[in-house]
Amino acid sequence: MTFRLLLGYDGTNVVRGALEYVAPLARDPGVQVTVLTVGRNPAICAARQQAVTRLCAPVAVEHIAVPGALERRLREAAEAQPYDLVASGWQVRGRTRLARWRSRKHLNAALPTSVLLVQGSAKRLTRALICSAGDQTVVEDARLTGHLAQIAGARTTVLHVLSQVPLAAGRSASPERVMEVLAAAGAPELGHMQRAVGELSAVGVEASLKIRIGPVVDEIVSELIDGAYDMLVIGAHRSRGLVERLLLQDVASAILAYSPVPVLVVKAPSGATLPG
Repeated sequence: MTFRLLLGYDGTNVVRGALEYVAPLARDPGVQVTVLTVGRNPAICAARQQAVTRLCAPVAVEHIAVPGALERRLREAAEAQPYDLVASGWQVRGRTRLARWRSRKHLNAALPTSVLLVQGSAKRLTRALICSAGDQTVVEDARLTGHLAQIAGARTTVLHVLSQVPLAAGRSASPERVMEVLAAAGAPELGHMQRAVGELSAVGVEASLKIRIGPVVDEIVSELIDGAYDMLVIGAHRSRGLVERLLLQDVASAILAYSPVPVLVVKAPSGATLPG
């Protein structure tokens, strides 16, 4: 099955860094690459197309050259064609975390498909951290991550953060002990995580489970740093309840603001039904 990847390029160093991060994935024979290049005139677009062609060589890529703002043109292209993933760099407008969050949130919210938001200083993909919200959507997150990790030869970890230790485990229980208690109780969140690991293992991707305890965003950022990951994966699937959806959006927005590495935001395909 062909994997359709849309890359956006506007000539800036930030976005060029994103293309360099994604280029190894684009060279896989199972990936169909389309590059959308924006510029003030055809000559600028042509020069940028040549730069992208060199980055992706020896893979042949399809080009779309249009004037205008990159984010807007990416949204239009993603709405017109069914891409599996859109990848681009994010522009940091300002030094505060609020400014960083706004710049990242805009492109993520605008696109109808999964999006990889890449920082300009990003390294090659070798290890990915998949964050589980405790429900079945982590399986869909693992499927997309597994496709990219398989191409890159990357390892993965599926992480779930608990705000507090379960009473059955004891107040000072270690994460390993908490994992044992969840397994013994048949906790659904652990079952979903195990299914996600199964999806990854099925395509030859090394995967492991991990539990951390504490404030969600703080623990995710700590794990990213401690584990030297170079991609964070979060889901943006529609939850059933309004309150639940708002809470998940708040957490996702905070993660986007604080993540020190590229973020893959997974969105379920239109009309897709996630397994229960």
